[in-house]
Amino acid sequence: FCYDLDFPRSSGIRKGFILRRCAEILVLLSLQYCLSQQWTLPILRTFDRPLNQYSTLQNIERLLRLALPNHLLNG
Repeated sequence: FCYDLDFPRSSGIRKGFILRRCAEILVLLSLQYCLSQQWTLPILRTFDRPLNQYSTLQNIERLLRLALPNHLLNG
């Protein structure tokens, strides 16, 4: 069968593995924070008035500029 009921287990907690995963999480969270500060917030600050006061092309351009950082940060 493809499904196995008995999985191999280690005798103890692998501290190195847990520390490495925690370090990876911290690095990725700090990268996400830096990207949002350096990339997304300056774009959002350019929205100085409501979207209905911009032309359609300006709205499309601004929303497309937000699409890539939003995809990378939340994807």
